[in-house]
Amino acid sequence: MTAIGLMPAALLVGAGACGARTALRSERCVDLAAFAEQSSLVVFLMLDRSGSMARKTDEETTKAQAVRDALAEFLGDPASEGLGVAAAFFPITRAEVPENCHTDQDCGAAGACQTATLRFCLPNQQTPCKTDADCQFVDDTDTCVEVGTCADDLDQPCLMATAAQGCAPGVECLTWAGCTNRLSCDPAEYAAPVVDVGVLPAARTKLLAALDALESDGGTPTLPALTGVLQAASEWQDAHPSDKAIVLLGTDGLPTACDPAIASAVEETTEGVPAVVKAAESGVDDGVQTFVVGVFTPAEKAMATFALGKIADAGGTGQAYIVTTDDSVSAELVSRFNAIRAQAWACEYAIPWPAQGGIDPDSLTVTVGASAVPRVASLAHCGATTGGYYFDREPRPGVLPHRVVLCPQNCGTGAAPPPPKIGLVGECRVEHH
Repeated sequence: MTAIGLMPAALLVGAGACGARTALRSERCVDLAAFAEQSSLVVFLMLDRSGSMARKTDEETTKAQAVRDALAEFLGDPASEGLGVAAAFFPITRAEVPENCHTDQDCGAAGACQTATLRFCLPNQQTPCKTDADCQFVDDTDTCVEVGTCADDLDQPCLMATAAQGCAPGVECLTWAGCTNRLSCDPAEYAAPVVDVGVLPAARTKLLAALDALESDGGTPTLPALTGVLQAASEWQDAHPSDKAIVLLGTDGLPTACDPAIASAVEETTEGVPAVVKAAESGVDDGVQTFVVGVFTPAEKAMATFALGKIADAGGTGQAYIVTTDDSVSAELVSRFNAIRAQAWACEYAIPWPAQGGIDPDSLTVTVGASAVPRVASLAHCGATTGGYYFDREPRPGVLPHRVVLCPQNCGTGAAPPPPKIGLVGECRVEHH
């Protein structure tokens, strides 16, 4: 089954008399009687390429390389054949704007140079910290030291508390400051994929080439990145009725930019999470789920599980998948990607709405084999024995669901595969003449 150019495998086989509906427009329509096959799956990857992705795991590979290796295995897995994949990366940075600054003039915009207290575990871990206690988790010889930049060189780091260590004699070590206008905060820029939708296995080579070309740089503008990729996935899904589009957000940090609620661009806080949660909720309203995978240190795991879990839950996928840097990162990521594929590529069937319209979604009857299944509000409302079905998005004026989703109870058991097709019957909601 391919994800590109696949028309819904459905056949309109009935045209009956609709009962008159009061106060509705008068035109012709036909009842719906159709068979629908399982939807194809298209994954829109939005992957973090921030500066922290260059930090190493306990296996002495960078987090960026671990993600690349995991995706190489996942994309080459025969079980992924037929999967549609697109990729984009965040942050999008402006090459003409420096990362560090001393004044607004360095950034080229008024108010763009903002100072922040920047501390790292030194001399060994070189990871962000707030106190010495943050450094003891891995290496108890490290201390939490404030780092700045030399007054005569934007890119020369120095230690604030040790007589400007790192700078030339007589040169002051200044509090770190960064250009806030270096990162794009425009969702439209993140909506444009770096690698357009392609079908595996053919798409694998291009995707891996894009990953190999990445450089880790910048902060974490999660809000515009997720907003943009959700827009891209929603537009694809609307244009390709047989496809289910999902977003897979991969990151190693919490939001640090592009949200006025975020007070610091360098500390890991949850201040930027609520806005991202709302973006994920909006995606669900459009029928697009957000899956979240994170790579964090053991010390960061609890916060990441909580914060990214909020985003995943709002995105309709329950929980975030967190991998820690003291584990076999690539192998663990492959396991998480496989779990996402199994969860997303399940019992969802594209509804073949007639081109002339007029079908009342609330009248839809769904049959699996010879048995009708009841409609329920959501996965949480599936009956323990009766199961049921629900829509990928709730019908509302001017908006039809894309797909019927079967409850797990109706989606095969044990080694039994999902039903290859389901039956759909729906009534028109306008008068015949």
